[in-house]
Amino acid sequence: MILKVKLLGWSAGTPVGIIHRKLAARMNIHVSDRVILDKVDRKIICVIDLSDTMIKEDEIAVSSEVLEALKLQEGELLKAEPTNKPQSILFIHKKLSGETLNQ
Repeated sequence: MILKVKLLGWSAGTPVGIIHRKLAARMNIHVSDRVILDKVDRKIICVIDLSDTMIKEDEIAVSSEVLEALKLQEGELLKAEPTNKPQSILFIHKKLSGETLNQ
């Protein structure tokens, strides 16, 4: 999905993107899912949050960490694709479920 960058001037301490809730439903993305943002020659994985009011359905608001890593400007277009959760998350879920983890 191609999205237009919207700069809101905020920092999260980690790469974060905010997309519209309707777009997230179409892309099957939920809060805290990870998305690869691709700007031709640069890529970054960011955590997603959702909003109904801050942005339009074809936009993504990005934290300053994403802005700096991809050298973005307002209105630029990015390719956004969902990605898998890190394997460590699966291990944590198993451990919390009482399963024994192997090395």
